[in-house]
Amino acid sequence: CSHSQKELLSLKPDIPQAWCVLGKYYQGQRLFEKALYPLKQCSLLDPKVENLVSYGTVLFDYGNIDTALNVLERAYNTDNTNEKAIYYYGLVLAWVPDDEYGYL
Repeated sequence: CSHSQKELLSLKPDIPQAWCVLGKYYQGQRLFEKALYPLKQCSLLDPKVENLVSYGTVLFDYGNIDTALNVLERAYNTDNTNEKAIYYYGLVLAWVPDDEYGYL
């Protein structure tokens, strides 16, 4: 991640795309803990389905299954035709016990 991008975020913290790029960079490097905050900011500033899915998947990768489930359920409920939302929501549902959430 470039120094200029971090500098931009410190000057203009309300740019969702910059947070998204930073978070996805960290996620791609498998630095899930570092990816959490940028992707959360991205999804809060611009809560479109793609950003919710990105945040939900990094939560899942980090091991925060409950929050990942909530975020991905929100993504799915926002657009239940989005293939990534369907896939990752189903993936996280497969990780929770059937009786824990009463979904299955």
